Amino acid sequence: MEIVTVNYNTPDLLLRLIKSIRKFSDVPIRVIDGSTTEFKIPAIDVCIAADVDIECFNYNIHHGRGLDYALETSRYNHVLCVDSEVQLLKGIMECFKADKPLEGLPCMVDSNGMNNPIGGILYLHPELLMVDVKWYRNQEFKFIHHGAPAIQLMAETGNEQKRCLPETARNYYIRGGRGTVERFGYNF
Repeated sequence: MEIVTVNYNTPDLLLRLIKSIRKFSDVPIRVIDGSTTEFKIPAIDVCIAADVDIECFNYNIHHGRGLDYALETSRYNHVLCVDSEVQLLKGIMECFKADKPLEGLPCMVDSNGMNNPIGGILYLHPELLMVDVKWYRNQEFKFIHHGAPAIQLMAETGNEQKRCLPETARNYYIRGGRGTVERFGYNF
């Protein structure tokens, strides 16, 4: 398993996330980075210092396309997708034991609960999302370039409560707002 996050011009959030993960786990971390030149070097420096893999793009790959790229190129069976705004408070990896069978999108968490319906779907933003890589690669619908990057996956697979972590799992992390969007908006 690996942990993946997508970064755009927020090396401070990236550093906070990596530090919070490393307090509890030595699981491999990969950063998909689409930062502009001004922020790319600080993001690379953060990753080198933390012994984290970083893949840099010469354009803003965005969240949905970054997650799709990460899943299509992962060499692991499972990927834990984590928003860059997240900070772990406890060892959340306990919730994702490798010996538990994972199918589809079993673990979607939103610290604020369900968002407003989007297209008639009660959408959960994937702040923490464990994905079975083989399952994902066989899906017709993928993460997309959208403010709700998992909307097509949720429409296709449903968003039943069985796909969500229990409420207690939300005690394992905090999300410090909408860091990238607050700084750059949706159309960056």
